[in-house]
Amino acid sequence: MTKQSYKIPMNIDNSRLDTEIRFTTQDLNSKPINLRSVIVYVGSAFAGFWVLQNTFMMRAPLVTKVVFAIAWAVMTYLLGRYEKTKELGYMKLLGLFRFMSPKHRKVGTRLSDDAQAFADLINVGVREVDTMGQKQTFLDLPDGWIGVMYRVSGSGSRMLFASDRDIILSSMEAYFANVPTFVSHQKNHHS
Repeated sequence: MTKQSYKIPMNIDNSRLDTEIRFTTQDLNSKPINLRSVIVYVGSAFAGFWVLQNTFMMRAPLVTKVVFAIAWAVMTYLLGRYEKTKELGYMKLLGLFRFMSPKHRKVGTRLSDDAQAFADLINVGVREVDTMGQKQTFLDLPDGWIGVMYRVSGSGSRMLFASDRDIILSSMEAYFANVPTFVSHQKNHHS
């Protein structure tokens, strides 16, 4: 007998705070919400009430308090909601603050530029190892994987075997041997 349904296993990186809960009643069927988001919403509600009761907002006019409470609620929703990437909204805010630093706005990507600035941008460690007289660059990725960088010349890697290189070069020679020599390109200028 075949199974009627299949269960997708939970991701190993998830913690107890990533558990999704659903608030349902007979009349209301809601989307599942992440437990971490619930904690952010409840903590923000307490913080908002504290700000309204214990700071200069206590003496503010009612209209100002209402506008502040609405703005606080909107910001709480945006920063505490669970994005499609399975991150809370405040993670985007952290990236924005990092971008505000002028040194993070421009990263050189030329061969002569320091690769460390680019690696810092994408949160990757860069290390060079001397292997058989040649420098090899390794990337230490945040998830524990190790990446390898290769120098690419044109559309062919320098790591090609000699036989592969010969095939590429001979096919290029064959292509250009068949191109007529009288071919030219002219722009048409219309007045």
